[in-house]
Order: sequence, then C-alpha cells, then structure tokens
Amino acid sequence: MFLGVLCSLSYFAVYIARNILGAVTPKMTAESFSLDYIGELAAVYLLAYACGQLINGSIGDFIKAKYMISIGLLSAGIASFVFVKIATLPWAAMIAYAWTGFSLSMIYGPMTKMIAESTDLLYATRCSLGYTFASFFGSPMAGVLASFLSWQATFNVSNAALIVMAVVCFVSFSVFERKGIVKYGSPKKKGEKQARDYKGLFKRHIVKFAAIAMLTGIVRTSFVSFLSTYFCDYLRYSEDKTASIFSITTFIISFTAFIAVFVYERLKKNIHLTTLLFFILSTMFFTLSCFIYNPIANIALIVVAIMASNAAATMVWSVYCPSMRDTGLVSGVTGFLDFLSYASAALASLLIPRLVTLFAWRNLIFALAGIMVLGAIICVPYFVKKKETAER
Repeated sequence: MFLGVLCSLSYFAVYIARNILGAVTPKMTAESFSLDYIGELAAVYLLAYACGQLINGSIGDFIKAKYMISIGLLSAGIASFVFVKIATLPWAAMIAYAWTGFSLSMIYGPMTKMIAESTDLLYATRCSLGYTFASFFGSPMAGVLASFLSWQATFNVSNAALIVMAVVCFVSFSVFERKGIVKYGSPKKKGEKQARDYKGLFKRHIVKFAAIAMLTGIVRTSFVSFLSTYFCDYLRYSEDKTASIFSITTFIISFTAFIAVFVYERLKKNIHLTTLLFFILSTMFFTLSCFIYNPIANIALIVVAIMASNAAATMVWSVYCPSMRDTGLVSGVTGFLDFLSYASAALASLLIPRLVTLFAWRNLIFALAGIMVLGAIICVPYFVKKKETAER
C-alpha cells in the first residue's frame, strides 16, 4: 500500500509538471508568446521525453529505481526553474524545457519495474492503476493552479513540488528497501540472474501495443495539451473560464483508468476486446462532436471521446506493461512504448497549430476520429484470442 501511494504521489507531481504548459497557454499567448512557439516548446519537450524514455527505460533495468526516480525529479525541477527565467530566449528556453522532459523520463519505466518485481501481478496492476489515475489527475491540478496564478508562478509551484518529491522518494525508497517492501529481480528465480526474453515480446503482441501507444499518445498527450486553446478559440470561452473548464474536464478525464479496468474485468480480462471497444467509442464521440455546436454538449462529447482513447491507453500501461515481469524487461518495454507514444505526440504537437490554421478545429477533430478508426482496425485481428497477454 505504502509503495503504491508513494509512486502515485510522485507521478502526480510529474504530471502536474507535464501539463503546466497546456494549462497556461492562453495566459502565455496573451503576453505575446505565439501559439507556434508554444507548439514548438511542446514538441521539443515531448521529443526529449520520448528519447529519454527509450534511453532511461533501458537503463532502468540495471539501476535501482530510487536513484533514477529521485535524480529525475530533482533535475526536472531545476531545469524548469531555469526555463521560467529564460522563456523569452527561444533557443535557450527550448534547451531548458527539453532537459525537463528528459529528466522526467527517468521515472515511469523504473517505477513500473520496481512495482512489478516487488508485488504480484494483481497488486502491480492496482498500483499502476493508481499512478495512471495520478497522471490523469495532474491535468486538472495544473488547470487549478493556472486559474489563480500567473504562468510563471504556476510553473514554479510545480517545480517546487518536483524537488520536494525527489527528497521524499529517495528517503522513502531507502527505508522500503531495508524493510523488504521494495525488491529487485524475479521472485521465482531467486539467487539467479534474471534472463531477458527479447524474442518472447513478439509472442506478447508488442507490435500491436506499440501501435496503440502511438495512436493514443496523440490524443492523451498532444491534443489534451491544446484543449484549453480549443475551448478558447473554437468554443469562444474567455481565458479565465477556459482555465476553469480545463480543470473540470481534465478532472473528469482523470477517472478514466478506473473505468477502463472495470470494463476490462467485466469483459473477462480480454485485453484485445477491451481496446477494440474503446477505440470504437472514441471514434463515435469524436465524430459526433463535429456536428454538435452547442458549447456544453460539444465539451461533453470531446471529453467522452478523450476518455475512451485514454481507456485504450490504460490497457497498455496498467495491464500490459506490468505483465512483462517474467521477461526481465519491464522497464525497457515500458520505456520503449512510452518513447513511441511521446514521439508521435511530439510530431502531433508540431502539426496541430498548423493544421488548425489551415483547416480549422473541426477538421482536426475529424482527423482524430480517423486515428481512432485506425486503432480499431489494428485491434480487430486480436480480440478473439482466448488467452490474453496480461494473464500469461
């Protein structure tokens, strides 16, 4: 329990930091920062985060999680403080913000590996569900901060939280190690070196889940970061109302992980059928939102569409990744999938402002619906399998 709570709190701090830029975008654009510049910042950050996931995910299979997590939190907090000071210097600001992204990438893979190796699969799923919830809940908290503070102060509160959590995590994980709460390696091969089964990943449908990570990453990471801009530009809400609406909608979205796991268990833990169902629902609601112009109804449809897409993503992060414990590659696989997710989101963050300028928001939503259709098509050949990846 204590391990799951600590991981959730630290990941909550990470996701407040990750969502700050999206939450303060209207305030930054009001101070002469262009939307293209903010899109470039988001893209650079996400690319650095994606590359960091690939690198740090692999390193996390060999270095203790307490070092990776605490150093990552501390480094991210310092780099983001620097970013706030030099935000008007584009190239220097991009380097500082990219370093923030790279630092935060040191956390997820090692954390998932530590949870998977320290607990049985059922509890590992519950723990990962907890910090998946925390990741979604970070968005509304970023919105709340942005509602009351300047964009600079919003960043700095988040930065302080990262540094505090770095110290708390290092001390707590050290205590957990001594008490035997945190363990390393596969319990069924105690005393032996853990074998790493790279070939077995293809039997676990790694290609399919890589595609799901990429497609859902565009929605849960890139589009959500522009959600406040969508409310302001397309639905014509004021800056202050936009921040409040962003907080409320992302708070609702934060419950997606629990809904996803509930549906997954009702469907007899059929991970393929569950992802297919959520992609179909996301397609339907994104498409409907293109024809509904009432602002409140439009927001409701967009939120449900995002939740359905995020539910498909939850199957990757809360079910599939923890099930990799016996391969000895939990951190590496998690980092690889996160790399693909954020690399696709980085590209989308560069394209979204330009696509909106050229084709308007409505056509962008149509494009998101098309992406969800592609996700459903990818899932079709797998959903009839009798034995699911997560149960192996």
